[in-house]
Amino acid sequence: MTKAMAGHVHRAIIAAVVALVLSTALAVPAEATATEDRITRADLLAAPIPSVCGMQPTHLVDGVHPDSDTFPDPGPAAAIFGHGFLTGAPEKMRTGDFTGDGVADGLIVVGCNQTSGSSYITSRVFAYRPNGRFLGHVPVTGHVPPSRVAPFQVGRAVIVDGTIRLQVWTFRRSDAHCCPSVLTRLWFRWHNGSFDLVRRA
Repeated sequence: MTKAMAGHVHRAIIAAVVALVLSTALAVPAEATATEDRITRADLLAAPIPSVCGMQPTHLVDGVHPDSDTFPDPGPAAAIFGHGFLTGAPEKMRTGDFTGDGVADGLIVVGCNQTSGSSYITSRVFAYRPNGRFLGHVPVTGHVPPSRVAPFQVGRAVIVDGTIRLQVWTFRRSDAHCCPSVLTRLWFRWHNGSFDLVRRA
């Protein structure tokens, strides 16, 4: 091998090593950032929430509003379904990308009652960006039939293809406290800073 050829090979090897080092250095922070930004169950259990049941805005503690009264004491209470005074209910926390940025967002369904022990549990649906930052509420009210007591209760809640899909129950006059019987299916998509209703059935 001539000196010129050896020099050419040496320069090619150095260029390849430099390219490998640069690509690795650039890839690691990007991957770490995506992992750090992904919302977690722990984020949602400690999520900030606006005023519910007449109680002040705050952060949840293990999925429960810290000012909630516990049965049999009178007073309001609020919790993510599946936690606190709603421990007998299936947990309603969901993650999925509904803002379209490629990173998972979060959704919780909070149950609220004005008197501890009441069987009328009103739902609220709150949305979050990664790391638990409050994004807004999903505007169910106004898209379901009028209900005689509790405005609505959310049954199934899923995130599919960027769409939040809810099954919402409201009360007929003849319904028992436990069992609303009017089902409405609502689909919402995030658009220009708010949730738009895209399907009602």
